[in-house]
Amino acid sequence: SVSRSRKALKEKEEHIEQLLRERDLERSEVARAAAHVDEAESELSFIKTEQSRLRLDADEQIRKYQVLIADLENEKQELLAFLEEEKRRVEDLQFQLEEETLKDDTESKSTVANDLQVLELERQIKKEKERSDNLEMELGHLKKKLEDQHKTTEQAKTQQSSYQDQIEELTHKLAQAETKIKAFETTRLEDSAKSGQINIALSEKQNRVKEVEDQLALQRREMSSMSQQLTDMKEELMTSNDKRKKQDDYIKELTDKLNHTENQYKDMMDEIRNANSNTADLQRQLAASKTKAEELAADRAILKTRGSTKRLVELFSKPS
Repeated sequence: SVSRSRKALKEKEEHIEQLLRERDLERSEVARAAAHVDEAESELSFIKTEQSRLRLDADEQIRKYQVLIADLENEKQELLAFLEEEKRRVEDLQFQLEEETLKDDTESKSTVANDLQVLELERQIKKEKERSDNLEMELGHLKKKLEDQHKTTEQAKTQQSSYQDQIEELTHKLAQAETKIKAFETTRLEDSAKSGQINIALSEKQNRVKEVEDQLALQRREMSSMSQQLTDMKEELMTSNDKRKKQDDYIKELTDKLNHTENQYKDMMDEIRNANSNTADLQRQLAASKTKAEELAADRAILKTRGSTKRLVELFSKPS
């Protein structure tokens, strides 16, 4: 009984340890799922922030380049218009110069005023030509600057395209993160439901564990009581052994006495049997004597009646 109780106690303790391991495993799974959700939410927040920053940077760069290009285009248009105006003025001056030259050819004599006017026209033409050349040079510089700006704009567009690719990549990652978060949310809801079920099962298991622990405590008390009883029984057994030894000694003594008494009884019985045998012999002898006495009495009576002394002598002379 003690061995069976110990075996049952060991099995229940192993069952309790298994329940505790299952509870710790379920708690670690819930904690790991919550950590995954937190990590995904942090990653999603970082991606959203980075996407907003890149979009703002790209929009700001594009806006600056667009304003600069617009200013350069306006300046270019103004210079082109001014250049066209100067070209027309130079053409007008050249036309006037040609007219004056024709007049000089047709007229045989030229006046000083006409010479001065021609010189003035030539000076103005030269000046306007220099101004036109300067404008063309400035226009060339402006074109080069505009080309450089166009290159910069193309680079900005390329960078914008790169930003856009990054934004699309981040958007894709964002979508993946949102999908992952939704999956995590679904998993978390399932885990929450499962956690509720686990908590219920855990509560039931804890109640069961408490019941088992109570049963174990009861069995421990019973085993302690049984152990105490076993100890008492051992002590009683030892005492009983001592008593039994004394009883055995006493029984042996009584047995010896009984054997002695039996021997005495046998001797007495032998004596009684011998006495009985002797008594029987004596009784037989007595009966024979009585018979003889009766016979003698009968004979005596006969003798008395007959009065024969001789017969009496013969009777007494017979062997007994």
